[in-house]
Amino acid sequence: LMIIADACCRHNLVCVSDEVYEWLVFPPKQHHKIASLPGMWSRTLTIGSAGKTFSVTGWKLGWTVGPANLIHGMQLHQQNTVYTCPTPIQEATARSLEIELPLLSTPESYFEEMRRTIEPKGRKMVERLNKIGMSAVRPTGGYFLFADVSKMREYFTVLTVI
Repeated sequence: LMIIADACCRHNLVCVSDEVYEWLVFPPKQHHKIASLPGMWSRTLTIGSAGKTFSVTGWKLGWTVGPANLIHGMQLHQQNTVYTCPTPIQEATARSLEIELPLLSTPESYFEEMRRTIEPKGRKMVERLNKIGMSAVRPTGGYFLFADVSKMREYFTVLTVI
């Protein structure tokens, strides 16, 4: 993160940081907000998502945290591109965060429960993919895996490898 922060400061860039999985990082790793690094608060927009945070992906509700001068431009854009966001979803998200944030790092925390549930599933999936010849990487957070499928060419007539 320091390399990115240094580049942003050196070249006067704005950083848009997608941190929708900030609470789904597996121990011993920890989430670090780029906005907390020296010189970065004034140039960082941090994006959050209710759908990703609480595993309710149908809820198209998100937020951005940052300095007022950067948020203002987003408000102007948002008022002309988003028609509505249902008030009950906004209220449910706000209330969920109010309840959950004080519980962070406790066994009662929803986010801790999510980590305990998802981490072994990811580990098992990596083992299974590696067993069939794919080279998979265990994630340090989030729901996603990355696997090298290039050895699967012999099984498919079309295979896209990036």
